[in-house]
Amino acid sequence: MKLDVVERTGAVEILIHGKLDFEQVDQFEKTFTNAGLGTMETVIGMDLSNIEYIDSSGLGGLIKALNNAKSKGKSLYLYSASPKIQSVFTMARLDKFFSFISPSEFKTRFPTMDEAEIMKEIDSI
Repeated sequence: MKLDVVERTGAVEILIHGKLDFEQVDQFEKTFTNAGLGTMETVIGMDLSNIEYIDSSGLGGLIKALNNAKSKGKSLYLYSASPKIQSVFTMARLDKFFSFISPSEFKTRFPTMDEAEIMKEIDSI
């Protein structure tokens, strides 16, 4: 598993690549604690588009991340889950607890610094 962290205007984004399973959940939790909870931003977005596989430990890690975010007054949004990964959330009835957002809505609401500069330039034309 590989985790990338992107700082955005008003949010931090965590991109998860590979498997989120019992072997990887500790690394995920450490990265989430450092990057997600360690930021001043109140919004955390998780891009799930590159998750190949998730098991019950991975789901548990996401539930723990959600609870930790809420306890710190932060919002956690998930987006871009493949149909296979989305079905895992649905079967476990976790789609009712997590906030799912479209990737375009998240990226529009919380652009990267470069994207924000480009939007300012376009608006000034």
